[in-house]
Amino acid sequence: MRFGYYPTIGIGWLLFLPIVVQPALAANQSIPLATKVTITSSCAINTPSLNFGNITAVTGTETASTNVAVTCSSGTPYSVSFRPGAVQTSGIGNLSGPGGNIQFFASLATSSGTGSGTHVMNGKLTASPITTQGLYQNTF
Repeated sequence: MRFGYYPTIGIGWLLFLPIVVQPALAANQSIPLATKVTITSSCAINTPSLNFGNITAVTGTETASTNVAVTCSSGTPYSVSFRPGAVQTSGIGNLSGPGGNIQFFASLATSSGTGSGTHVMNGKLTASPITTQGLYQNTF
């Protein structure tokens, strides 16, 4: 008999030993789990330029139009306006350039909807004696 001798099993044997998990001896219990999600409304607007093109004189007959695309969350009501906080579907602005200001009038054919929509914006230049060449522009 050998003293201090302990039989060992190589680690490779551990792979073949069954693993037993004993369930705890407790009663089953249902615990409510609160879950939630909040979907917020959002809108995006795409407004291409209202471009009157290249002209040689401002006669007051120049017109332009563009489509204002609104994309909102489903079911979200919206209105498009030229002034924040107010429903203003038309307005007068100035195109500034090297010869001064050229006045224009802009209006929206429709200005409200739900979800997503496209709205036509029309513009017309006011007759002006300005003939100085250059770019005339403004952000309305």
